[in-house]
Amino acid sequence: MRKTEKRFVILWPVYFDKNKSWSEGRRIAKRIATEKPSLKDLETAVKSLNYEYVVEKDKKHPASWFEYQGRILVYTDEKKSVVIKKVAEKLISLRR
Repeated sequence: MRKTEKRFVILWPVYFDKNKSWSEGRRIAKRIATEKPSLKDLETAVKSLNYEYVVEKDKKHPASWFEYQGRILVYTDEKKSVVIKKVAEKLISLRR
């Protein structure tokens, strides 16, 4: 069995956007997605979960290569799916 090691997990705002389809880049269920999350919202959620992270504002998601939306690199040893779910739940609680 391979030992888990820390690495960067990439998070794009489109992963959490309720208005996007799966093929457009959403990576969570609509019931835990939020409407048009910004990079700042995402940063707030990641920061409140005490992850080490880096914000890259000048990046474009491959599915929407024509717009700069930025991304966050989260340094963790958790699976990407676990990180995405935690951030999605935190985004919901921050929006309330």
